[in-house]
Amino acid sequence: MKYRIPRFSSLPFVVLLLAISPALPLAAQMPEGAPVTEDYQAWADGNHDGMLQPVEIDELTKVFLRFFGEPHPANNPLDTLFDSNRDRKIGPDEIDRVWMDIILPRLQRLLPTNPEAARLVDLNNDGRLEPDEARLVVEYLRNPASMKPHKASPPVDVRIDENRDGRIGPDEVARFREQLVRAAVLLPPEVGLPGGQWVIERRFLDELADVNGSGELEPEEERWREAALGGPHTAKTAIDRRLDTNHNGKVEQPEIDEALKTQRNQDERMAAEQKEREAAAMQPSEQKPAASSPARTTSPAAPSAASTTATTTAPAGTSTSTATASIGVTLEQVLIDEIFPVFRSYYDDHPIGTATLKNGGATSLENVKVELGLAKYMDAKKPCTAPTTIAAGSSGKVELTAVFNDEVLKISEGTKALATVTVSYTTGGKSVSMDFVQTVQFLKLNAMTWDDDDRAAAFVTANDPIVQQFRSAVVTNVDKAVTAVDKNLRTGMALHQTLVKYGLKYWTDPNAAYETVTKTKSAVDSLQFPVQTIQLKTGDCDDLAILAAALLESSSVESAFITVPGHIFVAFALAMKPDEAKKTFVKPDDLIFKNDKAWVPWEITALSGGFLKAWETGAKEWRASDAKGEAGFHPVQAAWKKYKPVASPASQTTVKLPSEADWTKAYTEEVKTFINQQIATQVQKLQADIKSNPTKYEYVNKLGVLYARYGLTAEAEKEFLKLDKQDYVPALVNLGNLAFLKPDMKTALAYYGRACRKESKNAKALLGSARANHEQENYGAAQEAFTALKKVDPTLASQYAYLELQGTEADQAAKAGNVIDKVEWEEK
Repeated sequence: MKYRIPRFSSLPFVVLLLAISPALPLAAQMPEGAPVTEDYQAWADGNHDGMLQPVEIDELTKVFLRFFGEPHPANNPLDTLFDSNRDRKIGPDEIDRVWMDIILPRLQRLLPTNPEAARLVDLNNDGRLEPDEARLVVEYLRNPASMKPHKASPPVDVRIDENRDGRIGPDEVARFREQLVRAAVLLPPEVGLPGGQWVIERRFLDELADVNGSGELEPEEERWREAALGGPHTAKTAIDRRLDTNHNGKVEQPEIDEALKTQRNQDERMAAEQKEREAAAMQPSEQKPAASSPARTTSPAAPSAASTTATTTAPAGTSTSTATASIGVTLEQVLIDEIFPVFRSYYDDHPIGTATLKNGGATSLENVKVELGLAKYMDAKKPCTAPTTIAAGSSGKVELTAVFNDEVLKISEGTKALATVTVSYTTGGKSVSMDFVQTVQFLKLNAMTWDDDDRAAAFVTANDPIVQQFRSAVVTNVDKAVTAVDKNLRTGMALHQTLVKYGLKYWTDPNAAYETVTKTKSAVDSLQFPVQTIQLKTGDCDDLAILAAALLESSSVESAFITVPGHIFVAFALAMKPDEAKKTFVKPDDLIFKNDKAWVPWEITALSGGFLKAWETGAKEWRASDAKGEAGFHPVQAAWKKYKPVASPASQTTVKLPSEADWTKAYTEEVKTFINQQIATQVQKLQADIKSNPTKYEYVNKLGVLYARYGLTAEAEKEFLKLDKQDYVPALVNLGNLAFLKPDMKTALAYYGRACRKESKNAKALLGSARANHEQENYGAAQEAFTALKKVDPTLASQYAYLELQGTEADQAAKAGNVIDKVEWEEK
């Protein structure tokens, strides 16, 4: 990142700041001078000699620390340098940019110029500076809460707790921040060793003997070390107590041998790594091809210096691929999955990984407890499943579990964090507790893999405010078309036509298409949340399917994902029962009959030919793949039980829907087209039957019922009236039904009465009479007709049980039974 150097003399400004600013706390290392190598260092070079003197370094550090405070006006040269939008203000984004672009990369390469500061960043004590360690330190320093007094917790706080009282005060954090900022801003732009990691060349036994933590061995510590390794003896010194891993008050020969073995392993590793660096330096650099993301990462757990009772001393990354906490107790075969933030609730009761806890000591481990903690992303440590007892020489499997907080939902790009696995137990009558540090890889919020197609349900955010806004504008106008068509079908039609008018487009990135990504189940895909697809107005098939499912579920219409090779689309359930759907639709093969429901396949990517074309396309795709056994059907509500939806990213724009008149016109025209498609052939056949059989009244009545079912009430009434004078009972019942729907209860009762006088046991005539009387609050007559109905057709009567109630209770029961606007057509 390059910044513009202000064109003014900086010397007077530096003198002024020195006069008004309080002195900084003493740093751990105070360079005699440092060369000016960066734009942000140049302004502090008051005498323009190309070197920063101690007073200038002090001032540069002080101004950087002030910069990292609250947002503020740009009132000094450093502020002006980093004021990227030139608004004369330093905002949160500009502060964060300096943390991430200036401080973070330099903390990652502090060695070999500043090993003292590097040890503050080496959180797992493995002698290396890794990117995730530096990132965790920067996140800690950026967090205002870290400046408040709090209880020390690994891994960062243990570097700050100078007096080892288990508490972190503001002064301790300030000194820690000042030392690291000072070290980072003085670092030249290019410093490092081949290989990308920084190695603290300190041997294991030296680290073991450094009791006071000074980074250097005092003569007394060297004597203690030699005595400790000389042979079995009573534990007297601090080094002895570190070697006494079974806590029996003695340093035994196996413990000495284990320490020496660990040192040999480290020496071999470091020698091998040195050869690799030398060989790499002789080779021309080449770019490694990107590998597909693995499902889980495997690495040894690094022991932390934060053990509460036993001090962990073995370095991570040794050839044994284990972490040794107190010699003999190891955490092996640590396998931690990549974390998908979108499945946050899934992890509540599913492990994020496993490990093996090995007891290599001579006594058994009792009361074993394992907990996992992860700073920032967990509010508290989570107990893990582990055996409570591990015999000497035995191992036990540990399931690592976590309960993540809302912070994981803010991860817009992949990041790493350090998890702490705390193992506590009793052995030989003594309590022991130790921490192991393990790197955890978080993927971005939009990431997932397709090893389980149900996972897509986590993105179906039906309660998102923008989804609700979109749905509300559409569904409130669904009844403006013919209501005789199944309401869920009308809802699907309205949503499709509105999305088309909104300008939604199907687009796929050839490098990250659903078809390509799903060929490898472990490949990581990036899916859009519904609100993101609404904002972008474009998406791949999975993005559009997720949006369609969210809008349907938000409209109280059940949805499902349909997966076929290389493609995904949606289906939604009709309100009517499967048997009724089979009788109603001309092409029942265009429906999917599953889970006691009739489903409409909706090819949401077919956005150019109207809903009916999208339905036809989806039906063909389903039939072709289902016949080969290659179609998957995944109801969203069932998938939600495992993969609950998370809070979607906040909307960045206001959604402007198409004009109501525009999309309503397209919707009503589509409904009319559907009706014509459904009844055209049937109308022609019935008209031919009527012409051939003029005395068979049932054909005329069936034509009227066909019109009535699709809301063509005028055409239906015309056919029924042709049979009025003949007192044809089915036509009389149906004329009563038309009057009931208007509602004209007086006329309805007249027709139902005529039908009952002709056929006293006609169930649908009795039902109509009971309902019309109930509407007029003639409860006595209604009960009389309903009692007769229960004797004639108890099954039909059970669907209208509200007729035995009155007032509000009856209204609520009718609504619950979905029979308020329903009538029973007589088709004889």
